[in-house]
Amino acid sequence: MKQKVIIYTKKSDIASILLKKRFDREGIRYKEFDVSANIEAKEEMLKLSDGQDVVPVVVMGEQVIVGLESGR
Repeated sequence: MKQKVIIYTKKSDIASILLKKRFDREGIRYKEFDVSANIEAKEEMLKLSDGQDVVPVVVMGEQVIVGLESGR
């Protein structure tokens, strides 16, 4: 069973764009929330990231990754 992947992004953020391209290229299915257009999603992202207003935030199962970390 594949893990559910959720990403919190901003439309014009280069790291968010690169992450989505990588996921698309690797066939990783994800649900995206644009925090620049969705205040509820931004509030949820801030809770998950311990208040860090940094994108992308990736949630895979119980793991939360804040920002674009090399090699992940």
